[in-house]
Amino acid sequence: MVALAVAGCGGGSGGGSTRHAGSAPTGAPVPKETLRAAATRLQRALPGGDCKVLIRLMLHSIQRASKPDAPPTARECAYMKTEAKRDLRGYTVTKVSQFGTAGFSEGRGANAPPGRVLGIVWLLDSDGSWKAGFEAVFRPQIGVAPELLRESAANAVGLVAALRTANCNEFWRLLGVSSRFVRGSEGRRERFCKGLPAVYRDPHSSFAQLKADNHVTVGLLGRTRDFSFYSVRLTNGRYMDLVLSGPLAGSTKKELSLHANPSALELVTVRQPR
Repeated sequence: MVALAVAGCGGGSGGGSTRHAGSAPTGAPVPKETLRAAATRLQRALPGGDCKVLIRLMLHSIQRASKPDAPPTARECAYMKTEAKRDLRGYTVTKVSQFGTAGFSEGRGANAPPGRVLGIVWLLDSDGSWKAGFEAVFRPQIGVAPELLRESAANAVGLVAALRTANCNEFWRLLGVSSRFVRGSEGRRERFCKGLPAVYRDPHSSFAQLKADNHVTVGLLGRTRDFSFYSVRLTNGRYMDLVLSGPLAGSTKKELSLHANPSALELVTVRQPR
């Protein structure tokens, strides 16, 4: 069973709690600092390009498949330096919306034309630190009425339901073209679905634990114009951030036709199970 519980609202901080069995924690994980503080620190760190500093603010541990405090690899360092010089060049924070364990910041940037903003999707890591999980140029997001509200809620619940039933075709449909799941499979559903059973065989994986949990709760954390942020809570204490978005730049019409709108951009674990 997947239940939808409204745990926050569109314009500010999200919160709330849900039922869990046994001694598993019930509250949401708490950030070490405000999102505005983290976004400001990233702004100051970008010009220097120091990988040891940037890794504390970029690349979620789930995206890295490592611990939050692990030093950056050569490949990660190259990626962050490229982002600092290209997509994030000239980043200056103007607006921030924090939704509990997720959020969005927007600002000016060298590559953001008039009428557009340099936006960053932020996700809380398991050590309480904020990580820039996705960054690009968008239309203004904060302070603009959210769109596709019903579709977002339905697709968030549908994606978790697809994971619980190991329905790869439906999971794929509800994933975003720009998600690491789709990009990592070169946009090939067959390739992605071929490797999925191995993930479910690992009892420690989030997918296996989602499938085994009969009381998963999906809670709304907050929304911007095109992004919706949800919490996914399991009875064993695992807490996840799920981010849905509308179509993003760089996707072809053919790619978009194979996926829902809005669709999942990211799904990461914020708190590991006990």
